Amino acid sequence: MTLDSEGGPFRENLRQLLCYLAASARGLMSEPAEYGPLRLMEAASRLIGAMTAAGMGDPGLEQALRQIERGKEELMSGLDSFAELADAVLEALLDLDAAGPGR
Repeated sequence: MTLDSEGGPFRENLRQLLCYLAASARGLMSEPAEYGPLRLMEAASRLIGAMTAAGMGDPGLEQALRQIERGKEELMSGLDSFAELADAVLEALLDLDAAGPGR
């Protein structure tokens, strides 16, 4: 997918993500603390989706997205297992960063 001069779909996805982040910040003021990690993982998931839709996806991001989806389910079953999956997602993303462009 290509971007037009104003950013096209990628820009719209980023705007939606920004709105989600702002709404999450407000919502977390009255929600249980456990929702914070879930909302952050949802934001990461949405960012990966936006990147993929803009043609910037890769197998490493797809793997991180799968881990995020499992992690969101794990949060509902316990914080310890969610923490382990969050660590795995972070490690996968850091590996992508260390590999650099073009992996």
